[in-house]
Amino acid sequence: MSSGLAGLAALLYTSVSGTAHSSYKTTASMLADSMLTLSEISPTARKALLNSPPAIVSNCNEYSNCTAQQFLQSSLNAWHRDVADLLPKGFGVVCKDSSPFDGTPKTPECDGNALLVVKVFWQAGAKFKASDARVVKIIR
Repeated sequence: MSSGLAGLAALLYTSVSGTAHSSYKTTASMLADSMLTLSEISPTARKALLNSPPAIVSNCNEYSNCTAQQFLQSSLNAWHRDVADLLPKGFGVVCKDSSPFDGTPKTPECDGNALLVVKVFWQAGAKFKASDARVVKIIR
């Protein structure tokens, strides 16, 4: 009987950790999509992201009188904060990279060439590889 309960406990643990990982992957994908949307709706944002992301210093929002550049800075700041708040040890970057499906939170491996990409990382659970805890979206 006790071995049956232990087996059931192990099954439940595996199920819960798999569910949490799926939830993080969905959240990371939605966060990456939000950055894609920002680049698509704003020509200023796309141009700024293609050249070099601006410094994140502004606190403007859609209700304040700010420039497009200030709004982009504020949006990037909010996005980075959301990535950090919604994912365990979450980290996100927008960069140019010729091999986008690599990197880790500590070294996102952005080489500054070719494609503009959004990379979102988080800490993977013990049974997952670090590469399982990454979502990459290409900005076209």
